[in-house]
Amino acid sequence: MTKSMEWNLERMGRPLDGEPDYEAMWSRIEERLAHKNQLERASQRGIRHKKKVLVLVASVSILAALPAMAAVNGSWDSLWNGRSSFNAIEQGVGNRINQTVTSGGIPLTLDGVATDDQRMNMLLTMNVSDLPTYDAIEFGRSELSEGKDKAKRIQVQLKQDQGQGRLFGLATVQNKLGEERKSYRLTLENIVFYQYRNFPLDVIPAESQDKTAALSGGPVTSVEMTSVIRKGNVFTVRYKLSGVNQEAARKANPHLVLISGGQVIKEKYAAVLPSEDPNVIVCQSNFEISDADLKKSHFELSVLEESGRKEGSWNFAFEADGKKAAQAMFAVQLEPADVANDSMMKFTELVITPLEIRLMYEMGGRSPQPDVPLIHYESVKLIVDGQEMDSGSGFWTTKDGRFYRRFELPQWYEQKDWSNVPMKVILSGKKVQERANKDHLLTLDQPAAQKKTVTTELHGTSVEFTYYKEGKDLIVESSSSDPSFGGITQSYLDINGERKFPEINPNPPEGNGTNRKVERYVNIPEGDLKLNPFLYQWFDPKARVELNLR
Repeated sequence: MTKSMEWNLERMGRPLDGEPDYEAMWSRIEERLAHKNQLERASQRGIRHKKKVLVLVASVSILAALPAMAAVNGSWDSLWNGRSSFNAIEQGVGNRINQTVTSGGIPLTLDGVATDDQRMNMLLTMNVSDLPTYDAIEFGRSELSEGKDKAKRIQVQLKQDQGQGRLFGLATVQNKLGEERKSYRLTLENIVFYQYRNFPLDVIPAESQDKTAALSGGPVTSVEMTSVIRKGNVFTVRYKLSGVNQEAARKANPHLVLISGGQVIKEKYAAVLPSEDPNVIVCQSNFEISDADLKKSHFELSVLEESGRKEGSWNFAFEADGKKAAQAMFAVQLEPADVANDSMMKFTELVITPLEIRLMYEMGGRSPQPDVPLIHYESVKLIVDGQEMDSGSGFWTTKDGRFYRRFELPQWYEQKDWSNVPMKVILSGKKVQERANKDHLLTLDQPAAQKKTVTTELHGTSVEFTYYKEGKDLIVESSSSDPSFGGITQSYLDINGERKFPEINPNPPEGNGTNRKVERYVNIPEGDLKLNPFLYQWFDPKARVELNLR
């Protein structure tokens, strides 16, 4: 779900060479908020489509706890990470509960609990008649308490079994069982349904740069288009949602939608950017749209509003035992020579829990140095006994802050001796961050209001810089026609041997859909200037690294 992330970039660590390093900032943000970011991506995917979950708490990951009900496993399997938890229950390393409580005419069953060393997951089923049309759904209250300890809010996923009035759910909390047996109380109240409501904006998308649309009656008061970029078929919009009511926005998930010919144009990528103002949400959306469709398109602000609810209160008292799950853990240290690679990920250990496979790693360098680039692989796949599993693009951390890539246990998994199972890792989607030599200086000839260009070569690729003045400010636009060039991350001006950096205007991790970068240098003196490309990135989609783990 979209949130106003209150990030203070100045506290993200020591800046590179005494000035902000935006790419490193994003890396630190990803690492420190890894768990949260992955969850928010999952919740965004769920909330923007029909019959998906409304996630309100982003403090833990989502996993399912599946009872012995294989005939209807398809519905739980569609919940995030549901398959692994189903297998854990089926193999007897979880707890089958099967308690049913009826309230408001709705029977709700706590089917079972599955755990590993990090999470405890509770599986739910409900039979609900006369379900309203909805885009998102949640419990009005969902809490778990242990003994006399204060109840804690927990996260719950809900999904409807198509064609039936049955809802499948799973709730997740941090596991504090260890190998103990403990008593818990689960409290759930009121099932709340939401639908999206769209507010048309009085701006023309292709002409919306620096335009502001006022709104009333919603969780925001205005939408300001701060940046509009058209490159090929990619249309990128950066916008500010102002006058934000944080509590209302948290549930409403306000975001722009682009509509053309009555059809919603699906975003290629969307991100929430850092905002210094807690009452302002900064967002960016990348759309792929033809010129003809863009010409007839319009913007709308889409927000969730409550569309109905089923009143009820369901309380469960149950016990959970973590001993069998703890005994099912398997871990093995990896030989450094077997997993050596050129990326920032230095793999150290393979961990298999009842709920997932973890490929543990340590992070390498924090920022590129001249002739020492930083290399990252977007795709990490694990081949287990000939079966391929994808870890996705998320960063994950354990409770003690260790990094790992996670893989959902395969459906064919059976409890076994993992010590002799053949495994290998495939790395692909190479992304390289490089740093230009300090002597790589480009002359900007007497910048003025009229645009001028200068060209240089970075990693064998021709990159063009267009520069001009806006008052006392210098604007530098960079781009390349080579699609393998990822763009300039951050440049700087060399003024009498001192580095001057542009205003902070970070791109999200997936960029703006093109390799075009616009930087603003404030209050720049007249005369010739020297520009260093400094930090840039490029891609090698054909690169592939194979590591034999066992």
